[in-house]
Amino acid sequence: MQALLQSIRDHYEALPQAQKTVANFVAEHYRKIPFYTVAALAEEIGVSDTSIIKFCMAIGYDGYGSLKRTLAEQAQADITLYGRLESGLSELHGDDTLERTAAAETANIQAVLTHPMNRGQFKTLVDRVLAARTIFVGGFRTSAVPADYLLWGLEQQGLATVAITPGSGDIPDRLCRLGPEDLLVVFSFIRCARESVAAVETARAAGAFTVAVTDLPLSPLAQLADLTFHCPAGSLNYVPSFSGAMTLIHALLTATSATRVDAVKDSLQRLEKVLSRFDTYHKA
Repeated sequence: MQALLQSIRDHYEALPQAQKTVANFVAEHYRKIPFYTVAALAEEIGVSDTSIIKFCMAIGYDGYGSLKRTLAEQAQADITLYGRLESGLSELHGDDTLERTAAAETANIQAVLTHPMNRGQFKTLVDRVLAARTIFVGGFRTSAVPADYLLWGLEQQGLATVAITPGSGDIPDRLCRLGPEDLLVVFSFIRCARESVAAVETARAAGAFTVAVTDLPLSPLAQLADLTFHCPAGSLNYVPSFSGAMTLIHALLTATSATRVDAVKDSLQRLEKVLSRFDTYHKA
């Protein structure tokens, strides 16, 4: 990474203005680059595809694909627990933990909201959720956290769901129920679990529609799924941040609620009656 930044510094003054714009973006947002096609990056920065390709060649790469591979390999090298901790703590300066943490969380959320693929595919995701006979939601290890949260939200709306998460029962038994009318959403962050890949492969073989939510541009899920949503999970410690993924989940739950208001209201009213019967909440 340092070699890339040094190459940018060495060549910066000789670059035309459009390529300097590219250089500034790459130097500041290099972790995002593996998520962009050259066309999407050009639109994000406001330059031409040609300016990006010429910039890459000017700093010593064969083209944009070569730069993407270098940055993706760097991202893979940084994903061990201790590697993430060392990288995150190196960004702290003095007593600014709260401020730097908030900035990192905000950056994750903004990346989700502004990514052209996320924005372009969001309506399709909503339509698929509403059309599915059953929504299977998966996630393993830390990725089970956003998966469970989405499951909880969809269940409260009265939608049919199946959990593909640790502790939810024998996972192959659940996956064998997948069919062409179903939807599988799988969350995978930092390192891709083998179970996640097997779940998507099983769903595709059954003819079900598949959605991956991941932070890794080289994730096998991004190659397998029908839709992929990019949600950076960078944090200042070894625990992935789910602020970006939670933003996507809340947007999805809001959209599905707005589309079927009466059905969701009826489901929530029935839930309140059951909660009351169980005397769930403390009363002062």
